[in-house]
Amino acid sequence: MPASPAPDMTVAVNPRFKAIVFDFDGTLVQSAAAKRQAFFDLLASTPANARIIGEILDANPDGTRFTLIPQMIEAIGAAKGSSPENLIASYGDKVFEAVMAAPEMPGATALLRRLAGRAIITICSSTPHGPLQALAAARGWTRLVDGAFGIPTTKTAHIAGLMSQHRLSPAEVAMVGDGDNDEAAAEANSCAFFRVAGPGDLARVAAQLGGGDVQG
Repeated sequence: MPASPAPDMTVAVNPRFKAIVFDFDGTLVQSAAAKRQAFFDLLASTPANARIIGEILDANPDGTRFTLIPQMIEAIGAAKGSSPENLIASYGDKVFEAVMAAPEMPGATALLRRLAGRAIITICSSTPHGPLQALAAARGWTRLVDGAFGIPTTKTAHIAGLMSQHRLSPAEVAMVGDGDNDEAAAEANSCAFFRVAGPGDLARVAAQLGGGDVQG
């Protein structure tokens, strides 16, 4: 599995946080661009179609394949004789391989290893649950976290469920992600949000979560 060099993350978990929820794509794995490109590979047979697909993705940055692909088919009048369900399945196969091959965000495994057992650590993603489980397991992350949850579970519901199950206050929970939907899930539950802005940024977030230094 290809991986970027990982900084040595020294984390003493901020005692404020009893649970930390991580997004997957663009947060722990450098796969957001590959997931976007897969829509073009699947449906952009002409420059005009590519422009339409780009506009749909830009207008719905947190949309899932289940909503976006039907919109794209309708907008470009494409894929006659191929059902949305078949195209969604094809997209899923293409994306799974791309995400499996994508490098982790620098320091992702090191951070999860440092946090393991010191707080409730989960992964919650807009990836379907089965593929997310397989992707997390392939990186050895399922043994480091307290669960990986994909759709139909939503991030908002997942955070609410954690707080209810473990009797946590909003101040004791943090969400780490790269998207507006991650921030919205945190806001909906009145908990802290830490944004990962790009590769290399996870080290900064680790320092904020731990309240200590991150050594590279």
